[in-house]
Amino acid sequence: MAELSDLWRAPRRDVRGMKEQLAALEPGTLVAAKFENPRYGRWIVEGELKRSSAGDFTVAGSPIGSAKAPDGSLLSITVLEEPASVTPSEQVPEHGAVVRAAAFNDGHGRFFLTGTVVEAPVFDGALDGASMVGGWLLGHPGVAGIEVLAAPGEHDQPVPPRITAVDASALEV
Repeated sequence: MAELSDLWRAPRRDVRGMKEQLAALEPGTLVAAKFENPRYGRWIVEGELKRSSAGDFTVAGSPIGSAKAPDGSLLSITVLEEPASVTPSEQVPEHGAVVRAAAFNDGHGRFFLTGTVVEAPVFDGALDGASMVGGWLLGHPGVAGIEVLAAPGEHDQPVPPRITAVDASALEV
């Protein structure tokens, strides 16, 4: 189960090591994949490894890549022995909080997200004021529980800016 300290980033990506790991993995393996990008900061997705239609690995729909080329946002991958769990908080997560969320999706199965909450006030309609971790909407019906690990300002993780503009590709399903 990912913790706040697991979001720490090594000074360099170990691309060779990730290629070796990915070459040895099989679909169905339970993994924790750590990602980073400027829009969502750092986040960890824990779930069952799947193979995409292109033959690359994914976890909860997040591309991991293949033994030939790990995805550019992938920082590390760890094989897990047992699935994570969440103790839901009564506290509503704010922009900059670090949370762990449990989710379920028919295509991805049960998975867990750990990362910094990024608010996206740019979305209209039902998504107005949406909060996200790694691109996943925390208000999505598939999110079963959210545990606040650290409130804004109570951790040393970088906090990405609120998402105030999106291009058309962000709205494609």
